[in-house]
Amino acid sequence: MPKIYTLLFLFIALGSYAQDKASIRHYQKKWKTDSIHLPCQKWDSRDLLIHVPDSIYDSGSVQVKKLTLKGSKGFSCEVKIVDDDVYSTVIKAKGKKNRAILLQLEFWIQIQNKKTADCKVATLLKVSKRNTALQLNQDIQGL
Repeated sequence: MPKIYTLLFLFIALGSYAQDKASIRHYQKKWKTDSIHLPCQKWDSRDLLIHVPDSIYDSGSVQVKKLTLKGSKGFSCEVKIVDDDVYSTVIKAKGKKNRAILLQLEFWIQIQNKKTADCKVATLLKVSKRNTALQLNQDIQGL
């Protein structure tokens, strides 16, 4: 009887080990860039301190607290990566000037969606009194 339990335990352990996928969460305080990671694009580190995915991790999340976008401060960003592709991006901004930049970015993405048939990007703009958030996801219906 103990041999059966041992074999059963080994099969379960080996099965769960083979299906394990590793994910990493990275936090970076500052980052200056002129371009944003958009869903459906291949991931590249673009001067970030971490390289995701690598030989160990196949997915991950990168969060930047103080993002300087095209010379404008007051942004923060979170990018989710799955299988070497950007899955979603959330950009948050403070102030009216940065709100206008996010509106321009959303408009540009809408134009790009009409031109490409490969992968569509779903946009969601949330506006409050002080803050603005632009959420970009892969559009599953567009695939």
